[in-house]
Amino acid sequence: YFLEYAKDIRAVFNGALMVTGGFRTRAGMDAALNAGACDMIGLARPMCSDPDIANKLLSGAVAATEEFEK
Repeated sequence: YFLEYAKDIRAVFNGALMVTGGFRTRAGMDAALNAGACDMIGLARPMCSDPDIANKLLSGAVAATEEFEK
């Protein structure tokens, strides 16, 4: 949800930048990180329903989080 804002912030901020909101697939997270749009991804809602989701995404056990209502 906030990736476009992150690009604007990145232009004027040199510190580590974390973006949360809207990321549901490992591929989408990797794309944002590899493009330099952010340095970290926050997983708020996915962590509420599955506290181990970050490890599952990193290990390849799952490719995406569950979908949540907005």
